[in-house]
Amino acid sequence: MAQIQPLLGPIGGQVYTATISNASAVNNPLADTAVTVYQIELDNTANSAATYLKVYNAASPSHAGNAPFYILRAEAATKQHVLFPAGTEFGYLSYLVTTTQANTGTPSATSSAVEVACLYASAP
Repeated sequence: MAQIQPLLGPIGGQVYTATISNASAVNNPLADTAVTVYQIELDNTANSAATYLKVYNAASPSHAGNAPFYILRAEAATKQHVLFPAGTEFGYLSYLVTTTQANTGTPSATSSAVEVACLYASAP
């Protein structure tokens, strides 16, 4: 289980966690809420290949037709922490998917589930 720790100070404070497997996606994880993200943790320790977390910022995206807002990579058997010290705003954090493919298109399943955690606050 991802163990993200809230940063000290007045930022963040809310943590979203998900276990994503078999190239399935988490649709609308924060219920159409605009958020500011400060940290994303991608726990790929259970996989022997690199995994990509694709974050979409569009309603009902298609893998082939919409480019992800972010693509984050975690090397095989590692845990990757991505920090956004000033925060990055997501107007619509709509879709998260893990895959072994860096490019857009239909995702390929990881061999094991990937834990994702996101430290965020409501957008101003």
